[in-house]
Amino acid sequence: MVPYHILLGGHCYGGLAGEKPVGLEPSDVIVFPNGDAHVMSSDPKLASVPAVPGRYPETVTIGEGGHAAATFVCGFLRCDRAKVAAIAEEIGYESEAAFSRAFKRLMGVSPAAWRRGS
Repeated sequence: MVPYHILLGGHCYGGLAGEKPVGLEPSDVIVFPNGDAHVMSSDPKLASVPAVPGRYPETVTIGEGGHAAATFVCGFLRCDRAKVAAIAEEIGYESEAAFSRAFKRLMGVSPAAWRRGS
């Protein structure tokens, strides 16, 4: 399973645990291909709250003092051979093309190329 997060609104930070996080804006997708421990936070200096087991994909809102800093979808891409269109629909994209564009913008390759190890 490969964890992913899609920022729906607001601003947050994400990255590998122990490394400098990157800022994320709405519609950004962050994927951790090796299932590495990672952080999603409303502030680059704050630690992430550990993930709570639940049904994925799920929508999460983060922020302090009752103010939402960001809302994002969390989930896991299956490492089986599920069709990209099925994965895109499962995580809330309106089309396979929209998901593929977001994935390529973040990862530098298409989902199909990523699966091939390119």
